[in-house]
Amino acid sequence: MAINTGVYSFTKKNYVNYNPDAVSDFLWGMFSEQVANTESVQKYYERAYRYSKSDNVMLSLSLEYIRSGNYDEGYKILNGLYDGGFKLGRAGIYLYLYESKNGNKGRSEEILDRIIAELYADGEIITAAMVLNQKLEDNIFSFTTKDQFEEFLNTILKNEYSRTYRLYFLTIAMQFHSKVSEDKEKVLEILTGLENEFIELPYIAYRFAFDEFIYLKDFDKALEVLNKMTKYTIGEAKYYSDHAEYFSSKGDFKTARNLLLDGMKEFPESTLSLQLAALYITKDEIKKAEKIYRKTIEKYPEGSAYIYQVMANEYAKNGKEDESFSAYEKALKSYPDDPELLNNYSYQLAESSKDLEKALEYADKAISGRNESITFLDTKAWVLFKMGRFEEAEKIMNGIFSDDKSFYHPSSEELFSHYRDIKTALNKAGDLENMSINKTAVIISEIISKSNFILKAGF
Repeated sequence: MAINTGVYSFTKKNYVNYNPDAVSDFLWGMFSEQVANTESVQKYYERAYRYSKSDNVMLSLSLEYIRSGNYDEGYKILNGLYDGGFKLGRAGIYLYLYESKNGNKGRSEEILDRIIAELYADGEIITAAMVLNQKLEDNIFSFTTKDQFEEFLNTILKNEYSRTYRLYFLTIAMQFHSKVSEDKEKVLEILTGLENEFIELPYIAYRFAFDEFIYLKDFDKALEVLNKMTKYTIGEAKYYSDHAEYFSSKGDFKTARNLLLDGMKEFPESTLSLQLAALYITKDEIKKAEKIYRKTIEKYPEGSAYIYQVMANEYAKNGKEDESFSAYEKALKSYPDDPELLNNYSYQLAESSKDLEKALEYADKAISGRNESITFLDTKAWVLFKMGRFEEAEKIMNGIFSDDKSFYHPSSEELFSHYRDIKTALNKAGDLENMSINKTAVIISEIISKSNFILKAGF
């Protein structure tokens, strides 16, 4: 099929100098591509172009150059084709990423817009949506007000999408109107529109609405949505989990606890026990929580690192510092090289200004396992700050905030607060006078991150 399609596109009307040798070389080039013979691919495509002067052949040749590492020549051809008005289609994504990587913001945005328009025109709706999603993520930092993003989002929602991408973009809208404007009616309007648009919504669509009504403390609407979720969860552990979450959010600890206990009897292998342990910690019933954690670790020793991490986080979240440290110590005995455990424990120690030499050791070890993580780097900087090593801490934070993405990372406000404290300690607070966190972008980033689950699950 690939070969037939290639011949058809090759012999279109615009190739007026068509000849058999050109087609033969093009076919041999495609065959060589299938068997991964890079040298032959380039040789045959180059000969086919000499015979035909076909832009389609040049496109194939440019992509082969890029795949084989001859980037300069490949992107030179792509740029020439683009500037000449040739429709690059999906291949335009290569050029967009190249220009974006090189900091050519205006040109990369222009390329992306043209790719999207061409894909829609050619009926490639799913690919167009994927590229549009890339544009959305690339432009997060440019939105400084909710009105700017709402206008952008409304433009997106006018287009046609597959079911998955429709759900994706609308759950972004749902969260946006909730988190930014606290607009309950807009959340309900979006959910109702989805119900009218699709014969049956997946559970996840209701779950998103449920989360937002809980966030907005509209428990009547949350209960209505919860009842709709029940048809998907009845007979499953999730039924008890969702209902317990609803009642605990309302402050009805007793009902939430009883629901989880009932669910644990019916589903002893589920994670309902961990949800109950977390509930006990919020009510300061530590012994009951520890009993659950101990039994879970005995039953699932292979998952103990995860369980200890959950324990430590829940304790820390509820101000139980000693219990949190104890959980980390136990976890690291079994998993001494786990980057997440090392980083989180290091940060907790720094926050408490305890065992800072150990905290630095753990921070370095965590970074060696995941050196690209800015939160890990921030942990090390914060430990150094607590140790009075301000210049070293400043150097790390300067590196973190040299990247624009750090200004709308989910943890950016905390990171920037650390940066400010470090600069202040060095009498350099003035360095940050013209810098600030784009809070709108941070919220949008978090919203998109959550909705990405829909794309990964492929509903």
